[in-house]
Amino acid sequence: MKTQNSFKYLIRKYALFRMLLILLFTSSIFLIFFIISFQTKKNPQLMSMSPQIGSAGDYITLKGQHFGDTQEDSYVEIGGNKLTQSSYAFWSDASIRILLPQNIQDGLVYVVTHDGRSEPKNFANRQTIPVLVRSDPLISTPVIFEITSKNAAVGSVISIIGKNFGSLRAESQIFFTAQTEAAEEFIVCSDTNPDYEFWSDTEIRVRIPDGAVSGNIYINTENGTSNLFKIQLASGSSSKVFLNKRTYLLSVSTDITDIVSIGEGTITLRIPKPPVSSSQRHIEVPVSSPEPAIPEYMGTIVHQFPVKNDTTGKISVNHSFVVPVYAVETVISSKDVVPYSEKTLAVFSQFLKSDAVISSEDQLLKETAKSITKGSVYQKARQIFDYIVDNYTVLQEVSTGDVSFLSAIETKTADAYDLSMLYTALCRASGIICIPVSGVLIDANLQAKNHWWCEFYLENIGWIPVDPSLSAGLQYEPFHSSGKTDSSYYFGNLDSQHVAFSRGWNQIKQTNLVGKTVYRPKTYALQSIWEETSTAVQSYSSFWSNVYVTGVY
Repeated sequence: MKTQNSFKYLIRKYALFRMLLILLFTSSIFLIFFIISFQTKKNPQLMSMSPQIGSAGDYITLKGQHFGDTQEDSYVEIGGNKLTQSSYAFWSDASIRILLPQNIQDGLVYVVTHDGRSEPKNFANRQTIPVLVRSDPLISTPVIFEITSKNAAVGSVISIIGKNFGSLRAESQIFFTAQTEAAEEFIVCSDTNPDYEFWSDTEIRVRIPDGAVSGNIYINTENGTSNLFKIQLASGSSSKVFLNKRTYLLSVSTDITDIVSIGEGTITLRIPKPPVSSSQRHIEVPVSSPEPAIPEYMGTIVHQFPVKNDTTGKISVNHSFVVPVYAVETVISSKDVVPYSEKTLAVFSQFLKSDAVISSEDQLLKETAKSITKGSVYQKARQIFDYIVDNYTVLQEVSTGDVSFLSAIETKTADAYDLSMLYTALCRASGIICIPVSGVLIDANLQAKNHWWCEFYLENIGWIPVDPSLSAGLQYEPFHSSGKTDSSYYFGNLDSQHVAFSRGWNQIKQTNLVGKTVYRPKTYALQSIWEETSTAVQSYSSFWSNVYVTGVY
């Protein structure tokens, strides 16, 4: 009580004391306001820009954080000039895509929001960059001098001698003439097979890809395209023909809702991308919305979204794919069938073993394989096919539940997925290189249904398609009645209504070892991770659409 009275006495007695109290109170108010503002203010952070060189009409992408979910009054500044509204193609909290205007100048790039101004990045106008004029056009362009090969056939390794190939392959590719009904067409060597064995600036050793025929080859690098060089491949009595090309426009979408996050976290989606193969030679992605974090990684398109404890609304991802597909028809002569070479067995060793979806080491499966097969690789593959067609009843709808395909050995009843896995497993147990293929089957009504089939490998010939479920009686309406739909047609042949989204099991590396992953069984791609979240993300809901056909031509 005495202290309180003393305090009142000081206030009444001294004006200076009263003034100090007022200043102290005012300062406290300002301090509290500053702290609150500092905590809530999040300056935009510009972390990367791609590309850093461009010209009018080009798109560039800015990556970072705290840009804001919508543009509103925020903007991008380049070379001291504020971009107009028409320049913004996409704006999110972590990514901005802009169309460079006609008057674009060199200079520093800033992202400006109501919270502040980002650190800058440098931009250069391609039109103002000095260009080195080279007197010798061959100074950097790849040139093929010769090709050394002995009895070159599909799957065998050839050496390409020349210059300017580059010390590392990076994104460089080699193209071979492909078998086709039309004019000359090329097929690219595969990264997944794998076809590339060695790469240097003056020599490349590459495996002749499946579907290649005698004709021209060329090399494409960042410095240009090489000369065409003819190569003659060994020919036998067997044939593999690609025909009845159809091009599909397919669409898929994914929605993420009901996000609950403790602090800042991430949700990562991995969208399967149709693989390039001998029957799917060129893949285009005309729509990928929003712009992906990584356009292609391990056969997928990667989207990553930052989330926080107050994230609301829906995350939507949309893609469309243009996929040209050829029908495949093979005629295999027994004299062309030879045992696998040691190199082939080494290259494709993973396709002889068990993996996450194929249990080829099961004792009952191995006993079954041994009891029904004998002879060459091709004979064994056909015997396994006949065994499944003659002894199994195919379900018209895909079964649910976590039931191994191995149970079908006893029940003799299986869906399309189980028959594909069973055929692959019996082949591997019999020493046959074989992979399951996952994708969609498109019927005459342009309905896409999840579907699975197989491919086995023959030395010097390539991959041979097999669809056990269609042969076993799965109902399906083709575009045209060809008269080739008897039970044996789908051994060695495949129509152009099969669109693959994965070849073999795709074991994707997890980016966050302490995060959570989601696997989607019995769907249109065989991959280990579809969704991945950081530890901060507590829960969310996801919806993956079916594959839809939006056009065929």
